[in-house]
Amino acid sequence: SDMDKYNKVDEASLRKYDMVILCAGTYAGWISLSGYLKKHWHILEGRIVILVVIGSAPVDAKWSIRSYNKIPDYIRVGIKYFKLPAKVDSKEADKARKEYLAPVIEYIKSLPT
Repeated sequence: SDMDKYNKVDEASLRKYDMVILCAGTYAGWISLSGYLKKHWHILEGRIVILVVIGSAPVDAKWSIRSYNKIPDYIRVGIKYFKLPAKVDSKEADKARKEYLAPVIEYIKSLPT
């Protein structure tokens, strides 16, 4: 797979992918790449789009729910969303990263090839 910063991928390059995984942070009730999703949805729609969001608030916290709900409905139904915790004890960092990413990896593995 290719990996790049969102602002380094032009529309022509984005069109060549069947699956796009976006990783974003949450900040006081908004997801940093929600604008990117809106702007590029005409390209991303119909592709496998996985949004991995990292933030200190738990997935069921009002800030997390509010930030997710700011993504328009027509986009939310077309993406797979994962919310991961931001704070990780440095002694357990590798174990925690694997644990938190396991659902994302399992989802990708479950997709038809």
